[in-house]
Amino acid sequence: MPSTSPPQRVLVVRLSHLGDIAQAIPLIHALRARWPSAEIGWAVQPEFAPLIEPLATVLPFDRKGGLQAWRTFRAAARRFRADLVIDAQGNWKSAVASLLASRGHSRRVGFALEHWQEPLAARLLRPELAPPSIGPHLVQRAVSLATSVTGH
Repeated sequence: MPSTSPPQRVLVVRLSHLGDIAQAIPLIHALRARWPSAEIGWAVQPEFAPLIEPLATVLPFDRKGGLQAWRTFRAAARRFRADLVIDAQGNWKSAVASLLASRGHSRRVGFALEHWQEPLAARLLRPELAPPSIGPHLVQRAVSLATSVTGH
């Protein structure tokens, strides 16, 4: 059952592609508007960290680092201690990163199934799915993740 208290730490998982990361930045603003006291983190590839650092705590994921990258990310995510993990990418890599970051008891939320790039990842890893967004643009889908989280 979802907690009725606001999350203290929210982790956004949007690992790659500069344009997609830029378009997901409104999600950070929507989260801050909804939960002003929450600490917000963002799991992202290191080359995009300078874009995110002014807005959120960066949890780097080095996609070229192999298995060690997953271990390093998992350790950073456990130190961050998110109680809400938002998969704002919708593919296998982001779903696994969200699962690792959730520590087994954090809420995991992702796009509506039709917005996943790789919907089988959502079916197997089972995050809570947001309702479909009001528009097809990534900005609209990203912001819908913040507004769809209920129970907080």
